[in-house]
Amino acid sequence: MIAAVKGYKIALTMPASMSEERKKILRTYGAELILTPAEKGTGGAIEEARTMLAANPEKYWLSNQHNTLENPMAHITTTAEEILKQMPTVTHFVAGMGTFGTLRGVSTVLRKHNPAIKIIGIEPVLGQRVDGLRNMNEPSPPSIFDMSFIDEKLNIMRADAVAMAREVAKTNGLLVGVSSGASLWGAREVAKKLDKGIIVIISPDRGEKYLSTDLFE
Repeated sequence: MIAAVKGYKIALTMPASMSEERKKILRTYGAELILTPAEKGTGGAIEEARTMLAANPEKYWLSNQHNTLENPMAHITTTAEEILKQMPTVTHFVAGMGTFGTLRGVSTVLRKHNPAIKIIGIEPVLGQRVDGLRNMNEPSPPSIFDMSFIDEKLNIMRADAVAMAREVAKTNGLLVGVSSGASLWGAREVAKKLDKGIIVIISPDRGEKYLSTDLFE
């Protein structure tokens, strides 16, 4: 959207396994899509972007969100402050692990507010595809990843994320995507161990981008 508004040409690398809805949305905004082998996941797409930059540095600029501290800084100045404004008594924060920017940024602020707040990251089991999330042991992990910013890491199977997303559509009227299903699953797992507490999660994607996938079969 930013490239469209600014009039920039944009090329995006992404695994071929991404949903057709996601591809159509990006192409509608004018993006050129470079699809990488599905089996290489997000890491493969990142490597392709780096290869393109190295081959033509005068043409491309790489946003590099997996490796810039501007990523968590955005969540320090916005997301975390919004959470504390709306839910100052939060006891647990749950979010998926993708670029790790959300977890690192929000953790920084919440722990200053209350060191007792627990930060939980949700990560796919290695080899499992959960759209928007990644296992930190995959190729090209984000350099901003640092386990010291979280208290616990839960590993999820894709089937559990899908099942959770389907469940909240039917029981809560929320049409969410796979990574949102993963965060909700994580919150439920955390809640099972609590007598009381206030859990805040990040629901990063809507379900409309997954209508052609197994999420809605």
